[in-house]
Amino acid sequence: MNRRSGNSSMIWKILSLLLLISLSACQSELPPSDDPEEFDLPDEQADSVRIVATKGNKTDYILIARHVDKYYDKKYITAQDVTVETFNPDGSIRSVLTCDHAEMDEIKNLLIANGNVVITSDNGVLRTPDLFWNRNNDEIRALNGVELERDENTLWGEAMRTDIELNQIEIVKVSALGKIDEEDFDW
Repeated sequence: MNRRSGNSSMIWKILSLLLLISLSACQSELPPSDDPEEFDLPDEQADSVRIVATKGNKTDYILIARHVDKYYDKKYITAQDVTVETFNPDGSIRSVLTCDHAEMDEIKNLLIANGNVVITSDNGVLRTPDLFWNRNNDEIRALNGVELERDENTLWGEAMRTDIELNQIEIVKVSALGKIDEEDFDW
């Protein structure tokens, strides 16, 4: 064996070793591609969704969304461009909630609405950047600023607790614009 073929063999061994090291380093940086748990992928995805939920033979609510991701094990749903219409037992609309994004925890029966959140009912219109709706007790909490319009009056506040129909309302650090009759106000 001559010196030239010995060097060539040695170079091949070094190049092979470097290639093997670089390939194993690249593989360790990538997550396994066949394990959906690594990516937290939804079990189901759908576009242009309309879900009708019933209690007995009555419509409880209708959820309409541009896109929905559903996670079976977590019992969790995320949705974009959402409208939720709730209904009274007589079939009339109780309220309408709209938002840019919603997350629904089916175990806790909790809806988290984010982005341009608006609730409309016979009692007024609520606007807030985000809110939490506990469907177990029908309590809504908005903690990042609120605006409530009723009749020709507007209330603003730092935080609010109410129900989906905007009946019982508690607002923290409230300011208002409008007219209130003395007999309607309980000091």
